[in-house]
Amino acid sequence: MANPLVAPHLHFYPEETQGPISETFQAERWMEYTPSQLTPMYSRGNKRWWIEEVGQLHDGRYVLPHTWIVRNRVLTTDVSIITRTEDGCCKLEDSIEETVDAANLKLDFNDIRAQFGDEQTWVNDHAVPAMPNPMCKLVDDDEDLLVLMVSPWADDVSGNHSKQYNKHMNMCTGNSCLPGRLLQQEFHVHYISTSPHATSAEQFTTFRNHVKEHGDGTREVL
Repeated sequence: MANPLVAPHLHFYPEETQGPISETFQAERWMEYTPSQLTPMYSRGNKRWWIEEVGQLHDGRYVLPHTWIVRNRVLTTDVSIITRTEDGCCKLEDSIEETVDAANLKLDFNDIRAQFGDEQTWVNDHAVPAMPNPMCKLVDDDEDLLVLMVSPWADDVSGNHSKQYNKHMNMCTGNSCLPGRLLQQEFHVHYISTSPHATSAEQFTTFRNHVKEHGDGTREVL
């Protein structure tokens, strides 16, 4: 995100397409991850909507977003409808689900808390997820939590400029959130490690352990 030339091209959400699949983020593999393993939030201005947190639509209805998926080049969310009873309690209507455009969201969870207070009474609290979303703690209030998909690979090359072969095992990666036309450019190939002794499996293991050690410990990254 720090590179202004690259940031506009990043795709953080899975995309459903009716035509041929030409990008990594359009493949079914992304849909196999749970929503919490993908980018779990969407921001607009100073508002941030997280999955499994109450939000309000422009039409006044309260919803619980479950996913963020690009459909027909528009970011959408699959939501459950939340109603309010006569005595002011909230009720999660599990049987009522809709798909709405993310642009139709008006108020985020912080707005809801400012309007009704921190403690809300639920009719069916056993079915209601913890709010705020625990992943909010991974970032500051004014920061977004974005998930990057990386595609590491290994290849054996010669370490010499001469004709004498000197095998090295190189490990590199690419940012799968970028379109394929950019991933084909050397600028977007990132070097990880090289060794004349360590096998690709050994380098992959070290890379995986490094990611896990610096992750949040709540999700399986690789």
